[in-house]
Order: sequence, then C-alpha cells, then structure tokens
Amino acid sequence: MKHNFIHGFSKNNQIGSHLIGWGTKKPDQTGKVPSHFFFLFFRKIVLESKMTAGVRLTYWGSFKKHNEIVKLFIPIGEREAVEKRGHMFENLLDKIYGKSYDRLALIYFAWRVALFKFLKKPMPKINRWNRENYYFCDELYTEVSGTDMSMVSPNDLMLDMSSRSDEFMEISLDDVV
Repeated sequence: MKHNFIHGFSKNNQIGSHLIGWGTKKPDQTGKVPSHFFFLFFRKIVLESKMTAGVRLTYWGSFKKHNEIVKLFIPIGEREAVEKRGHMFENLLDKIYGKSYDRLALIYFAWRVALFKFLKKPMPKINRWNRENYYFCDELYTEVSGTDMSMVSPNDLMLDMSSRSDEFMEISLDDVV
C-alpha cells in the first residue's frame, strides 16, 4: 500500500537526542523514546525542522542513515480528510519551508522539562518564548493539526498518536518502500 503522508519519529546518537529522550521519557514507559518528529512525503522526501538548518527537505535515504526510526504513523479516517492531508505537501512548503529553527522556544521547553524532571513542577501548556514563523520539530505538526505543539515533546506526540487508533495507524519501516 502506498502512503504519501507519513508522520515519523526518530532519534540519533547526538547528545541532544539523548537528553531529549531522557528528559521526556515517562516513568513507566518501555521501548525507544524519540527525540525528533518529521513528515515523510511520497516515501522519499523528509520535511523536518533541524536546529542547524531550520525547516528543510532532505532525502529519505540520507535521513535513515543518520537517524534511527522509532515509529511511523499514517493518518486514517474519512477518505476526503486523508486525501486532503495527502495534498498538504505544497501548502506546507509554501508556508514553512526555509523558516528558522525556534531556539528560544526550545530553551524554554528544555528549562521547563528540567523543572519538571527535578522539582516536579508542572509543564505549562503554552511556551512563553514561542515565536511565530520559527519552528522546532513538533511545531511542524501544529501546521497540520491546528494545535499548539510548543510544549509537546516528540515522545508525548508519539504516545498520543499511539493512543488514537481511530485517527492514526502505526506502520512498519518495511511499509515505506
């Protein structure tokens, strides 16, 4: 089956990836913890927001060489809604391609994760340092869902998608051929 619009989660061996995984892992969670969210279009093009490059496109083959894929999902539901999402590639590119990475929002997010992890301070719903037209990886999903993702980790988003089987279906890496 061809999947033209995939939501993906990954991690890598860089220190930031390990810190994000450690900081956002749930106490009872087993399995791999992602540190990154991305879209995969047409099983060949990755749209991501990377700290060193901002919102960019990269080739799926190159992406897989540098990242371990944790989970992949496809949106399901009404045929019209799925087809509409599948046509989002051009709309997303027009709106966010080339935008800068939101380092300030990431710093605030990391600060709040540390306060939560060490002092059990609750995570706020809104990122005070979030800036319009700047994105870190989860904020790409904001453009699809309309939901503010500025205080949501890749792990939280992955667990949320896993729990919404009426909206998302997990697929294997083998399904992306």
